[in-house]
Amino acid sequence: MLVNKALAVAAAAVTLTACGSQETASEAAVTVTAQTSAETQATETETTTTAAETAVTTTAETTTTTVTTTAETTTTTAETTAVTETSSQAETTNGEENMIDFYEVTLPETIIPEVETPEELLPTSHSFTQIDGRTYIDDILIVNKTYSVPDSYDPGGLLPEAQEAFNKMQAGAAADGIWLYIVSGYRSYWEQQGLYNNYYYYNGEETDRFSARAGHSEHQTGLAMDLNNASRYFAGTPEADWIEQHCAEYGFIVRYPYGKEDVTGFMYEPWHIRYVGKELARLLTDHRLTLEEYFCIDSVYAE
Repeated sequence: MLVNKALAVAAAAVTLTACGSQETASEAAVTVTAQTSAETQATETETTTTAAETAVTTTAETTTTTVTTTAETTTTTAETTAVTETSSQAETTNGEENMIDFYEVTLPETIIPEVETPEELLPTSHSFTQIDGRTYIDDILIVNKTYSVPDSYDPGGLLPEAQEAFNKMQAGAAADGIWLYIVSGYRSYWEQQGLYNNYYYYNGEETDRFSARAGHSEHQTGLAMDLNNASRYFAGTPEADWIEQHCAEYGFIVRYPYGKEDVTGFMYEPWHIRYVGKELARLLTDHRLTLEEYFCIDSVYAE
């Protein structure tokens, strides 16, 4: 879908017996021996303009690796999305918002029946492809704490397929009396670096729970967006509930679902959605799977 497979010039096969045999997801990526174009090491810390810039076109060799895994049944527990917090505003530190308090969402212990993922729905192999420092698994661009995009990657804004899908979802929501709008879409490497550094100044290491380091943010893909209110106050609203129930119909997933922080590396964000296409979005949503669980990868910073 997103990868031009004509770019692939070599392939290597490696077999893993199960997800557990991957000591880290990055080790699976080690089998990829793609020589990517040299990436510029950033020494600047300032945030650049948000205006879309002309994307740099580079030529890079690609290598596709097929990794065989044993599909496992995934059982998860879902909780309702009602907010128990009553505070009307985030606490402040030195005049700045304490973003942990602003983002942290606590939900009641109401249990929804467990969801089992039939083994036959999970693929037994995945195709890993690298292009210019980006990793695609089964043609899905992967960005998390383990996989990143280089500072040179700049789609210039939301990709057309993501924008078109959102426009349709916005219209569908409006027909149901729900108004959705984007409050944060595409961000450049430098914008993300400035944002993360600012959060880290006030929140320290806890920042890694709610903000991605530069290169590791899905916003840099042009396929992710935050809707309406990127804070704990959005959880449990009619808009948040509508998104959870209907976004898969338009090809989106709630990228960081409740109860999956140990898997995704990020706390629950009902406002953050990611475009993956209708078929995959439906499967992941129906069975409460994250991209990490589906592709059998982890999300952990190297340092």
